[in-house]
Amino acid sequence: MGMVKRRPELLFLIVFMFILICSSGSAYAAKDPVKTGMKLIRMHRYEEAIRVLRSNIESGSVKKMNEAHLALGMAYFRNARLHRELYKTSVMVYGEYLEKLSKARGKAKSTYVNLYLGETLLAMKRPKKARIYLNKFIRDKTAGAKYKYIARVGLGYSYFLQGNGKKAESIWAGIRTKDADVLSRLALLYMSAGLSDKGPVDLCKKVLARSGASQSGPSARTAMNVIGVYARAGLIEEGIKILEDIDMKTFSYEESLGKNKTIRFYDIALLDSLAVLYGKAGLAHLEKAQTERKTRNVALYYSAESYELLGDHDRAEKLTSSLLSSKKVPKQLRGQLKVKKVYLRNLSNGKKNEGPFRELLRDRSPKPDMVAEILISCGKLNIECTDAVLQASSMVEKKSGKMVSRVNYALGLYYLGKKDFDRSVLYMEAGRDKSNKNSIAHNGPLMLKHIADANYMAKQYSEALEILFALSEQFPSVRQIQVAMQGVYMR
Repeated sequence: MGMVKRRPELLFLIVFMFILICSSGSAYAAKDPVKTGMKLIRMHRYEEAIRVLRSNIESGSVKKMNEAHLALGMAYFRNARLHRELYKTSVMVYGEYLEKLSKARGKAKSTYVNLYLGETLLAMKRPKKARIYLNKFIRDKTAGAKYKYIARVGLGYSYFLQGNGKKAESIWAGIRTKDADVLSRLALLYMSAGLSDKGPVDLCKKVLARSGASQSGPSARTAMNVIGVYARAGLIEEGIKILEDIDMKTFSYEESLGKNKTIRFYDIALLDSLAVLYGKAGLAHLEKAQTERKTRNVALYYSAESYELLGDHDRAEKLTSSLLSSKKVPKQLRGQLKVKKVYLRNLSNGKKNEGPFRELLRDRSPKPDMVAEILISCGKLNIECTDAVLQASSMVEKKSGKMVSRVNYALGLYYLGKKDFDRSVLYMEAGRDKSNKNSIAHNGPLMLKHIADANYMAKQYSEALEILFALSEQFPSVRQIQVAMQGVYMR
């Protein structure tokens, strides 16, 4: 059994399945859409689960709507969490790849690498360095006029990030074009900057109206930008509709450097936009599931996780507290929920304190899942958790099998954050289901993604690429990470 089957939300999943069995009766047949959706979720086939559940909810063919909304909310949340983590990996790997590519000399030197490296550095919140590459691109006589406008949009945003709003406004005011790629990028950065008064949504609607007049429709770059705007504006259904027409493997720009060399550039912002889109879509369905007594606690749990993912830590903490006050929450989960509350409180008050976590470890005899949750929380907060490390190390030395697989994984994540990559790989490999090495169904995509990260940082590129290939079969957006990692590996 893989470590994902020891995640705390699995207990809620088990509770939910029990609800289904008890409430569905004879309707709980092989073709029941909720049963099918839950089976797909357990296999980590989130996109398929979403399609099955959405179509049946829309057609009204589901007998227990609250259960269907809950299952769909769960599928969306897990997909959102995965894409947020994939985004982090893409920024890391793509940034290194483009840095290496930018240092090439001679005929093989790319023109457009400066634009995409500048945009990647903006995603990394490194505006000063981003300006260096964006300005290089703008000065390049071989660069296309449209793409120079896109670079200027990014240049304005770099100044905004550094608190120079007047300079940003001045640059943006000079962008006078009707090009859809340029205007949709401007709308996305307006939205990212919190400048909703600039009308980013209306701008996107105008862009789509113009694009709709042509047979080809909006370009991939325009569509990706609009999805980002709609996701952040809460226009979920509109964003999903556009997403349905996008090939997730598609690239943003292809540059030919000669007869036998072509470089494809990708829009890494898409992965973050998808995380927001899926996260908000999930919340909409989870809120509907909260209205029914039988599904309320499970829906509250996933809602808290979704709010955390979307950065609303105060609301996530309130929902976590509400769950802790409920007598119907399984006892096995109370430890993990206590850890989650401490973690969220650290985020809300801006303090990073190991003390409350240490106190939780002294509360009777901590279970493996609770120790693992403490390690993961400490890793996210980037604080030392010596007591938890000692407790976890003792557990994995004395026990084996599925009971400690999540503890091994948590130790691996902790050391990954500490940049102890060899030790990180060692622990995560110990938590992996080795008989089904790269199976998403057995290990879960999130664990495999983190193992790939650890191997990449340890410069074990072939191992990391093997995992990414397995992930891309189910999640095609992983393609951009594969391409970047291959580029790093080959250089």
